[in-house]
Amino acid sequence: MEKILNLLELEGNEKELFIEAAGENEQIFATLGVHEDGTPVTDEEWKSATIIIGVPNPGFVKVYPENCKYLQGRMAGPDAFLKGNYVPKDCKIAGCQGAYGQSVSEHMFAMMWALMKLIPQYRDNQFDGKWDDLGYCQTIADKNVLIFGTGDLGVSFAKLCKPFGAHTYGVRRNKEVPAEGIDFMHNFDDVDELLPEMDVVINMAPAGPITNGFMTKERLLKMKKTAIFLNGGRGSFVSSDDMYEVLSSGHLFGAGLDVLDKEPLPAEHPLWKVKNCLITPHKAGFDKIPVTFRKVAKISLENLKRYLNGEALINCIN
Repeated sequence: MEKILNLLELEGNEKELFIEAAGENEQIFATLGVHEDGTPVTDEEWKSATIIIGVPNPGFVKVYPENCKYLQGRMAGPDAFLKGNYVPKDCKIAGCQGAYGQSVSEHMFAMMWALMKLIPQYRDNQFDGKWDDLGYCQTIADKNVLIFGTGDLGVSFAKLCKPFGAHTYGVRRNKEVPAEGIDFMHNFDDVDELLPEMDVVINMAPAGPITNGFMTKERLLKMKKTAIFLNGGRGSFVSSDDMYEVLSSGHLFGAGLDVLDKEPLPAEHPLWKVKNCLITPHKAGFDKIPVTFRKVAKISLENLKRYLNGEALINCIN
């Protein structure tokens, strides 16, 4: 008999579907760790749960779940759970890859347009009461967009760019595998030749041996001075220090960063003050649009059924 701790924010008949999927197994519903009566999940409930569904991040696990056999994270990449003693060694860990494409891509798309139209600078001028024409702006029409990572996030971003006339280039480990919305697929070995031709470069790839530290200062400087760099994947892709040096030197039209290698970015870091840099606090995936929550619930429900039936989990990382 499994003891399920369900932390998801459920709507409509979703709770009934989870009850049906659990069968005779015990299931406790506590949205983000809080029961319907307003009381928090107890230490004993954490410790005794054999299945925990909908954990936002590793730090949310209040007490070491010593009996947990399967943990369903609500984020796309649950690899952070492997870095600490949050769950037992043999616990299965899965994420919700496929739930965040719309939210992250829309956020990064908005950052791109804001940078192209100098919106951050005009906002600064507004606070200073300045009625100044800042000059040259950009458009995505007929421009080259290089997208690292062509899974749910990258494909969603490419599909937003295509109707505006952009040419999309994807980067993935196997360039023989196509992806919707990507005109030309490449692998990482091609990047150094591609960068000088790109107008927008965005990282939507997960962390890994290849992507960690991939966008070096040298590679940033290979980009056009008029190019825009965006990061909605993982902060480890590029150094905040390198980003500051390149932007403050006048290279690049702008940068939009939702993820950084130092989170939170220290208040004293000079990148905060760069006028053509937009920074948001790793929230593109948590824009709280309803479709994201519904997709998280759907993936989690499917995985619960699979686990109880002894089938392979979706997005399992171990």
